[in-house]
Amino acid sequence: MPIRINLLAEALAAEEQRRKDPVKRAIWVCVFIIFLFLLWSTTLQLQIISEKSDVSRKDGEWNRIEKKFTTATDNLKNSVEIQKKIESLTRLSTNRFLWGSVLHALQQTSIPQVQITRIRTEQQYLLTDPVAPKKSSGAQMIPGKPATSTEKINLFIDARDRSAQSEESFNKLKAGLISSPYLKAFFQKSDSIKLGGISAPIPVPSDTNRFLTTFTMECYFQPTTRYE
Repeated sequence: MPIRINLLAEALAAEEQRRKDPVKRAIWVCVFIIFLFLLWSTTLQLQIISEKSDVSRKDGEWNRIEKKFTTATDNLKNSVEIQKKIESLTRLSTNRFLWGSVLHALQQTSIPQVQITRIRTEQQYLLTDPVAPKKSSGAQMIPGKPATSTEKINLFIDARDRSAQSEESFNKLKAGLISSPYLKAFFQKSDSIKLGGISAPIPVPSDTNRFLTTFTMECYFQPTTRYE
C-alpha cells in the first residue's frame, strides 16, 4: 500500500487557522453591522425626505385654501353680528316708545277748567359697556355681562287751571294719568308724577269764585333696560 505524504499540510493548517481567527470574524461582523446601520440610516433619511415633501405639499394645499377659509370665517362672523343687529333693531322697532300714543292718552285725560299750554319731553339713553367673563383667584369662571341700554323718559306738562282753588285740579289730572289704560304701566312708583311748580292763584275778574293758577307737572316714566 502506497504511503501518501502531503507536503502542504502545514500550509493548509496555517491557512485554516487564519480563516478561524476570531479577530477577523469580529471585523467582518463589525463591517456587516456598519453596513446594516448605513442601510437603515439611508432608509430613514429617504423617509424623512419623503415626509418633508408631503408636509410641503400639505402646506401648499393649506396656503391655497387658507384665504378661502379666512374669508368664509369672516363672513360667518359678520353674518352673526348682522343678525344680532337685525334682532336688536327688531326689538327696538317693536318695543320703542311712541310719543303719539302718549299724546293720544293725554287727549283722553281731560279735566274741566284745566288747559294744557305746553308739553316738554326728555328722552335719554344710558349705555353700559359689556363685561367679559374672567377667572377668579380660585380658578372659577366669573360670568360676564352683556351691554345694556337704559331708556329714561320724562314728560313736563305746563297747565293753566281756572277752577275753584279748593278743587285741586293737579291731583285730578294726576289721577287721570295714572288711571289711563296706556300710561298707567309707566307710572308704577308713587313719586312718578310730581308737582314741579305752581303759581299764586289770581282771581278771575269775570268770576270772583274762581282763580287762575298755572302749574307744572313732572312725569317720570319707568326706565326701560334693553340687553343688546
